[in-house]
Amino acid sequence: MRYALEVAVREKYGENIPAAWLCVDRDQGDRVGGERRERKITAAAKRRDDLAECRDPEKCRKLAWRTGLDDILLDDNWLHSATGLSPAAFFYIVACFEEVAEKDPDAPLMRDLNEGRASDRGNRCILDIEHMICMTLHKMWAGCSQAAMQCTFKVDQTTISRNIAWVEKVLAGSVSSRRTRSS
Repeated sequence: MRYALEVAVREKYGENIPAAWLCVDRDQGDRVGGERRERKITAAAKRRDDLAECRDPEKCRKLAWRTGLDDILLDDNWLHSATGLSPAAFFYIVACFEEVAEKDPDAPLMRDLNEGRASDRGNRCILDIEHMICMTLHKMWAGCSQAAMQCTFKVDQTTISRNIAWVEKVLAGSVSSRRTRSS
């Protein structure tokens, strides 16, 4: 049995997110979203452990900032009020988005504080993909200004603009390619 997310969510995101992402089998959405959320919880716990052992002030500052961003995404009430989505639905959309974004040659350069550069393609990026999607959905759902997002995510407005533009570009490509296939 397939179900659609809340009517308000479909109305708000219907033109901006592929219908297949908004209309999913409940068990599949909960399973995939739950697994993706568990990976985020594990990564956040590792960052907390790294922060507890940190001795380099600059690295500690960055880890504290990342830990704060993780706390935002893992706060179910904030996530729902900012995006209109349940945590499982949000992380399901993140999983769908990652599949599409992997093929994008303009994808921002993802890097971890401990890993260095993850790849040589794309632009430098300091945010996780979940945060970029959250910012974009927050803007779509609540009409949030960049100044408000700057305060919440603690990044400058050019980072917000660049990341939202990339997420919207990937979403637009997925939406138009899905419309073409179904037409």
